[in-house]
Amino acid sequence: MVAAPESDSDQSRPLCDRQRIDDSLKEVFEDFHHDTRSLLTRILTTVALLERKIQGAPQEQSLQSIRSNCSQLQMMADNLLEWLGIHSPRGQDTEIDLNREILDAVDRFSGAALMKGIQLEASHPPFPVLARGPQGSVGRILDNLLTNALNHTPEAGHVRIVLEKNENQMSLMVADTGCGIPSEMLEHLFERGGSSPGQSMGPGKGLGLFITRQLARSMGAGIEVESNPGKGSTFRITFPEYPGAPEFPEKSMR
Repeated sequence: MVAAPESDSDQSRPLCDRQRIDDSLKEVFEDFHHDTRSLLTRILTTVALLERKIQGAPQEQSLQSIRSNCSQLQMMADNLLEWLGIHSPRGQDTEIDLNREILDAVDRFSGAALMKGIQLEASHPPFPVLARGPQGSVGRILDNLLTNALNHTPEAGHVRIVLEKNENQMSLMVADTGCGIPSEMLEHLFERGGSSPGQSMGPGKGLGLFITRQLARSMGAGIEVESNPGKGSTFRITFPEYPGAPEFPEKSMR
């Protein structure tokens, strides 16, 4: 007996089944991520209230450890969700206001910087600076870079966000006065599994800077880092010129 050849629908069925499984897994993880983040937010809020009440007490150090570990769990969950998003079909690009993204990031991280005694500053042109890319991509880039900067900058240090625009491109920089990165780590810093100094590896870790590079690439941007061990690091995202952006003088910063 001669077997009948497989039809196109038979051949495509495994791919459809795999897509359904992937979609289901992503949906489950999104629900898990939402619930986990809500729980961690409540824990962090409680810790912040307790820290105000027991300032200077021996228990304060334990609360700081709880807060730090909860923040790490939040970042790990965010990075895993972002990694799933990178490997999913890409959505439609949107116009992104880089000035607004910077101001929003400062709002998100000003509390964390204040608690660590770190000065967080931002500088951007006084005119609109626009880019184009997946919605939320610049915010996630800034979240990863600012988390990294605050984690490796000591008390009384500085973290600065700077946006510059010249004739052909825009540069977004996050600079810190932290511990810096050894030269032997720079080459592999943006690879999956790469990590910053002092960061232990584990599930979900080693993804932050890898994801940052992937997000930058999704916008046609490049990323590079300059670092001086013991003095700090500067991460620079260089965006291509956005043809739809209005023409404004390139000087004068806020």
